[in-house]
Amino acid sequence: MTEETAVAAEAPASEPQFSIQRIYLKDLSFETPQGPSAFTKQWQPKVNQDLSTKSAKIEEDVFEILSLEGSVAARNHIGGTAPQQVRAAAQRALALLKTRN
Repeated sequence: MTEETAVAAEAPASEPQFSIQRIYLKDLSFETPQGPSAFTKQWQPKVNQDLSTKSAKIEEDVFEILSLEGSVAARNHIGGTAPQQVRAAAQRALALLKTRN
């Protein structure tokens, strides 16, 4: 053991240490029916990922809140799809056409 290593071993560690506490992995499998010989051949791997995009917070009554009419009316800004914005855009377009004739 060198002198530098001996001093480092005796001194308390002043640097923060990083260590992994937990790893969560659900449903992983690795199977090799042919054993090590499977790695000596050319092969095309098949990757299958099943990602769940469902939320328990959204229930069947979501359509009572999110309706087509409500979604259209909610976009009440210039260029939006709210009926009053569409009317205003049409009026601006008609006024522009009148100035060009």
